[in-house]
Amino acid sequence: MISPLPAISQSSAMSTTQLGYGPMGDGPHGGPGGHDLMTDIKAALQALIRNRWLILAVVTVGVLASAAYSLTLPSKYIAIASVLVRDEGRTLLDQGGGDSNPFGNDILLESETQIIRSRAVTERVIENMGLLYDPKLNPELGWKPDPKATGVATRETMMTRVTENLRGGLFVSPVGRSKIIDVSATASTPQEAADIANAAVHAYLERQVDEKIQENETLIAALSERITELRKNVTAREEKVAAFRSSAGLVEGAGLQAVSDQIATLNQSLTEARADLASIKAQFTEIERVLSSADADIPTAAANTEIMGALRQQKAMAMANLAAAMARYQPGHRAITAAQDVVRALTEQMRNETRSIRAELRLSVESLQARVSSLEAALATLKGEERQLSDAQVDLRAMERDADSARRILEDFLNRLAQVQEVRGTERADGRVVSSAIPPEVRAAPKRKMIVAGGGMAALFVALLLVLWMEQTDTRLMTLEQAEAWLRAPVLTLTPRLSAEQVAALPPQLYIVDKPTSPFSDSIRALHLSLAPPDSSEKPGIILVTAPDSGEGKTTMAVSIGRALALEAGLRTLVVDGDRTTPTLHRATGCANDFGLVDMVRDGADLERAIQKDPTSPLHLLPMGPMQGATMRLHDLQMRGLAQALREKYDAVLIDSPGLLESADATAWAGISDKILMVLDTGRTRQAQVTGSLRVLRGLRSRLVGAVLNRAGDST
Repeated sequence: MISPLPAISQSSAMSTTQLGYGPMGDGPHGGPGGHDLMTDIKAALQALIRNRWLILAVVTVGVLASAAYSLTLPSKYIAIASVLVRDEGRTLLDQGGGDSNPFGNDILLESETQIIRSRAVTERVIENMGLLYDPKLNPELGWKPDPKATGVATRETMMTRVTENLRGGLFVSPVGRSKIIDVSATASTPQEAADIANAAVHAYLERQVDEKIQENETLIAALSERITELRKNVTAREEKVAAFRSSAGLVEGAGLQAVSDQIATLNQSLTEARADLASIKAQFTEIERVLSSADADIPTAAANTEIMGALRQQKAMAMANLAAAMARYQPGHRAITAAQDVVRALTEQMRNETRSIRAELRLSVESLQARVSSLEAALATLKGEERQLSDAQVDLRAMERDADSARRILEDFLNRLAQVQEVRGTERADGRVVSSAIPPEVRAAPKRKMIVAGGGMAALFVALLLVLWMEQTDTRLMTLEQAEAWLRAPVLTLTPRLSAEQVAALPPQLYIVDKPTSPFSDSIRALHLSLAPPDSSEKPGIILVTAPDSGEGKTTMAVSIGRALALEAGLRTLVVDGDRTTPTLHRATGCANDFGLVDMVRDGADLERAIQKDPTSPLHLLPMGPMQGATMRLHDLQMRGLAQALREKYDAVLIDSPGLLESADATAWAGISDKILMVLDTGRTRQAQVTGSLRVLRGLRSRLVGAVLNRAGDST
């Protein structure tokens, strides 16, 4: 007999760390975080595999819808005509240097592209092809339009509508860095597409010809008007030149030349007079110097006069006589004195003659100075006249240049007018057709394969978004990584999913007995080796097999583990049915349930009497027993005495506990257990249930050794 056990006290609680899991609330939905990239990739692949049929269905619907839509689209054909653009559109007035802009070619191509797409060219195409009443371009007319109908719309309104519709199928683009432009036309038939493309190119070239004709006519009128104005201007300038020439006295430039000749003559005379004056002044200065000195000789300026020549000869003879007397006689002799008197008399005569010459030279200097002054005055007068005539000549030449320039401009305009009149009627387009459009053989649109492929890709994208949404909103544990992350404990094994046919043929708890080599048996064997390693001398002890809720397969797992421990490990093993609300051990093993744990609690029955032997293995079973009218409070039992008795009799005791979130009995069983094994059902157990279960176990003196991820894969 086992006496009732005392209730579990609060002091027996252990910390969360002792249970083997950390604090909650780190990850999504209150669970943990910290997944690495490979884990996320693996989880994503598993999610795709799980939802492969949904993805396939969405993609199939998208492909079928795209195919149906592509069949409703009308066929479109594209024809291309090419035109060469030349920069020859300048008029004769624009002739001259080339364009130095390095981007000129790009600007030209862009300009001509816009011209081809312009409304004017499009309207010319419509007029040339008679498309105004084409029902495809003007659908409001109906399919059998009446060209004379006036009640449908005004011609301007119809032209606007048809122009916009036609431009919608007309594409113009330059070809690379060349001067070639491709004109693409889209239509419902190949021939119509080619006709529209060719018509657009010819309309563009015709427009160039019309513009040139109009430009030439406008140019002729402008030149004629300008020439009339220039004629009047030339006549007025010539008359002004003649009047100025007459008033200034400039007859072919003769007046200015005569004055220039006179100035040259006067310059020469003035130069000669100034030279004579300088010479006379030099002589006069020399004479003044001689006269101011008593001992000076006769100046050179007076030596050439007849009188001075005679006096100089006489003085020379007197000097010779004096020298002879001085040589013969003693100083003071009267002969020497007489000779000296003669020399002094002659010298005085020469000085008197010099004074006469000085007077004459003074008169000559005064006369020459007067002449120089007169010549300078006359020269200044002539130079003034020359300046006046020169200024007039400059003005005259400026007026003549203006008149000549006006005449040249008039001649230039006359020449250009002649050139324009010469080319009138020979205008041609600057560009030319490089290649005409031919009816295409291949349909350009719709690209049904691309539409179907695009629809499939879009449907795949939608399917992936749908799967992503489902995975984000689905809190079920689907993978090993999810289970370990939320449980914060290792998953010891993954049991394969058995089909309904397999379960009907053989219950899973019998696989370890009847199919020991099956994947399910291998997973159970891996689990029992984790709980009872062969090289360990420690007994497994009391193991609580529990789950967050009912239905995860904890009874099947407890029986399978017990049979594996009893059969393969040779351990004395007992499985206890600890779920008094829904006992299922007797149904899973086929044992009787007429006597069991309830009888021990209620009647104090002996443990040996309540234990039964498993019919298929050495395993022992302790069913719950009949619950009719029975009341039992597990927390009032002597749980510790029961645990001690079970440990003495068995090496391993597995308690099939109720769900941690459905019954408080699970807490009571956990209080006497050495280990806790959590059973999680793939695709059934939710993250919140795991979190709640861990909160229940947070304060218990039990160790969560790991979990079993049940029904985690195929059985093959």
